[in-house]
Amino acid sequence: MMALRGVWKTYHGPAGPVHALRGIDLTIGQGEFVAIMGPSGSGKSTLMHILGCLDVPSRGEYVFRGRPVHGMSHAELAAVRNREIGFVFQNFHLLPRLSALRNVELPMVYAGVDRRSRRARALALLKEMGLADRADHLPSELSGGQRQRVAIARALANRPSLILADEPTGALDSATGRDVLQLLASLNREGVTLVIITHDEQVGRMAPRMVRLLDGRVVSDERQVQGG
Repeated sequence: MMALRGVWKTYHGPAGPVHALRGIDLTIGQGEFVAIMGPSGSGKSTLMHILGCLDVPSRGEYVFRGRPVHGMSHAELAAVRNREIGFVFQNFHLLPRLSALRNVELPMVYAGVDRRSRRARALALLKEMGLADRADHLPSELSGGQRQRVAIARALANRPSLILADEPTGALDSATGRDVLQLLASLNREGVTLVIITHDEQVGRMAPRMVRLLDGRVVSDERQVQGG
């Protein structure tokens, strides 16, 4: 589904070039659940931005679902992000003045889905998340766990093939975080490819595959035995 070959990402600052990624080779298949781990500054967020078509490599090649990302126009990249990828962030990124329902509808607005269809889809997703009775609530009226569930519902709005979750439990208490991880894992079992970016070992151990980064390089890529 995703293949990175010799991917570098270099930023140019006042002190000279900074190599955030250094020759990354990584392939993620359809339906996998992968945790990408590493300390602060290891390149995790930069890698997520490239996997999510939010940024492009400085060197090397990234192929997403058979299409090289290099050379795509801004409009093509935006279309891939909107239709193929669902994003879940640590701080939820919900629009504070929109209800839970309207937040979930938003990606479908950009995709041109008609009003009746997108409302029905958003309500169904909120029900699936256990939030049918919170559809008209603003984010400020929801708990952290509820806000993250709204964010997951929004990520699923356009039926993406990939969910990228960047520290999805970082703003939650441990019990709520486990619930959110179990929810994401259940979506993976239904066939959605799931990539979680995290520095948390407990979160990483939930994934069947763990990729570790250090100083912009992959230092290990391990399959884990689950349920042992």
